[in-house]
Amino acid sequence: QSLREDETKRWSPTITELHSKLAELRTELEMSKKESAAKIQELTGELQSCQAQRDNAAGAFKEVLSKQAACEAEAVAIIRQEAAEQR
Repeated sequence: QSLREDETKRWSPTITELHSKLAELRTELEMSKKESAAKIQELTGELQSCQAQRDNAAGAFKEVLSKQAACEAEAVAIIRQEAAEQR
């Protein structure tokens, strides 16, 4: 019985220290989770902003291509008309 009590007394401070360290680690983990969640939210916002900019640029590019195609078609029509008049 006394041997068991001696062992309990000997291990008790170690167990208390481990519980304390475990509590610290849990707190650190929770803080890390919160920081990660905040960073993910920030990066998600930046990603959405970049996607919107990309979509706007793609729309502007399509508009320019459309205008270019119209100008080219008009130029071809003028060249054909001038060629027909020269015949």
